[in-house]
Amino acid sequence: MKLRFLGQNNSNSNNQTDIEIKKKKKEAFKILIKPTMISFANGAIPKPTVEIATEAATVIPDAIAFIKIWEIYFEKEISTQDIIEIFKKIGIAKSTGAIATYVVIKISDGAINEIGNILGPVGWLVEGVLSGSITIVAGYVWINFCEQMYLEYGSKFDKDQILDPSFSY
Repeated sequence: MKLRFLGQNNSNSNNQTDIEIKKKKKEAFKILIKPTMISFANGAIPKPTVEIATEAATVIPDAIAFIKIWEIYFEKEISTQDIIEIFKKIGIAKSTGAIATYVVIKISDGAINEIGNILGPVGWLVEGVLSGSITIVAGYVWINFCEQMYLEYGSKFDKDQILDPSFSY
């Protein structure tokens, strides 16, 4: 598959498609704001001894955002399990436990947040930025993947196409 970027001229591109993609991307980023703010707040508010458990809980709003972003680009619903399988297939999470990988990252962030509690307000701010950035980076990768699939296959693209063994990205 040849990657196409917004505004790039090619035979399949037109202004209407670019406008449509910009609208979808804007809507997708709006959806990503809420879980990013939840992650930021969760990281920035000191919670001595419970940081790890609360970081693991922030995976839920992230998953909901990923589902909603998929639905912006495509006309079919998708489950959290489907997202995990897609992440594995396209290389976002190469391990057999994709969700475990993401949760470990979040839990590690919680452990760092415990250390940040010692530093007071500066540590809390750093914790919040770190927590929020994990969500925003994962969301950005997901939005770009959805955009590429939309540009390549259109709104009728289906998760089963990705999970087909012959699919390559």
